[in-house]
Parts: sequence; C-alpha cells; structure tokens
Amino acid sequence: MNPARYQELEKNFSRKRVMVVGDLMLDNYLWGDARRISPEAPVPVVRIDSSSRNPGGAGNVANNLRSLGAGVVICGCVGDDNDGAILQSVLREMGAETEGIVVDPARPTTVKTRIIARNHQVVRTDWEDTSPVDDEIQKALISKVRTHLKSCDAVILEDYDKGLLNKGLIKRLIDMSKAVPIPVYADPKIDNFFSYKKVVLVKPNLEEAARAMGMDLSSEESLEQAGSALREKLMCEMVLLTRGELGMSLFDQS
Repeated sequence: MNPARYQELEKNFSRKRVMVVGDLMLDNYLWGDARRISPEAPVPVVRIDSSSRNPGGAGNVANNLRSLGAGVVICGCVGDDNDGAILQSVLREMGAETEGIVVDPARPTTVKTRIIARNHQVVRTDWEDTSPVDDEIQKALISKVRTHLKSCDAVILEDYDKGLLNKGLIKRLIDMSKAVPIPVYADPKIDNFFSYKKVVLVKPNLEEAARAMGMDLSSEESLEQAGSALREKLMCEMVLLTRGELGMSLFDQS
C-alpha cells in the first residue's frame, strides 16, 4: 500500500463508528525497583514508585480505534466491583461509548496486574472468572447490541476465551449484523474458532491457526496452504495471520 492510499484510509476513520463486542479487561501496571531478595522466599522485593492502568482485551481494540479517530461503541461485561467502574471510566475518558457494557454481579472484572522493575516484568497476576456468562447476561448484551447496531458501520468480535462469547452468541451477533447489513470482523480463539463463519475477515495468530488446522506452519509453503484452506473453511473474504516479528500474511480471494 502506498503512503497516499494509507493516508486516505486513515482520514476516513473519523467518519466511521465501530462496535467492538468481546471480553473486557483492565490492565494494571505497578512500576518500581528491585534491589534485594525477600528473606521469606527467593523472590525480588519490588519497591513500587508508580502505577498505571489501560483497557485490555476488547478495550484495547477500542482504544486503538479511537487513536485512529473512529467512534467506538463497546459491548461486553464487567463485574459489579471497583475494577469494573474504573475500567468503564478509563474507556469513557478515551472517548468510547460504554452504554453497551453489561454489569454482572456474579463475576469479577478481569484484571491483569503486571509488576515491573527496571523495565523488566517480574510477575503477572490474573484476577478472573472464565466460566460462561449466564443466559440473562447474554440476553442483556444482545439487547444492547441491537440498540446501537444500526448506527454503526462495522462490528469487531474480540474473543479472549474469558467466558463472554460462545458458539450460539457468536452466530446470533453475526446474523444480527448481516441483517442490518454491516460487515463483521473477528479475532478468534481456539475454542470457538470455526464459529466465525461468513464474516469479512478473521484474524488469528500463527499458533491459533496451526492448532485449528492441526498443521505445522513453520514453512512458507505450509503457511500458504493453511491460509487458503482456512479462508475456504471459514467461508470468509479474508484471513489475516499475524506472525509476531515476521509481520502478517493476508489471504484473500485474489
């Protein structure tokens, strides 16, 4: 893509409104220094100097869209707790619309806390409940999606295996979007991988694609075979495989 085409696409983001549906998380960071080992166990003692927090999971996708200038409606689930309130506040501060968030008193907000000493991550703690959300929460989420769907230009489904998205809900969301109609893009996880059929684009990483296809994707030849086969199996227009430091590979109808 030439620079002029990219700039043209980037300018168009400010005229778009995107719905992001998926697992919401709060990313906490504790920053400090470690100069001694604990007398209680062979672990460093980190003296915390500062802290920060960012939206994670589907919230991070919303944050990226906002940085490009797009309007964002975010739909997901948080717990009835302080972390859930903080996450919603952070999302609103970055300009996302949070009316699509359902509060579930039966589960905690997913929180990932990273302790970092001298720019090295010492440990990460995860506070979460990954069991499936109950039927009432799903119904509430569907109602919120329906309320905002017609005012959006696209839907992104962000699956992090945290209990929100299941096969039935995924199909319902895709069908609702197609009925409007607006395009659907999906970032899948392995449990529901082949539920994301007939969307515009599916974006797995290399490991997820290898597990889904039962293939070793270490060679360019196997990667080409898997990408094309995935696109056919998912009946989607495009498959975008993210490959870490090796970049990305796009498989389309051409």
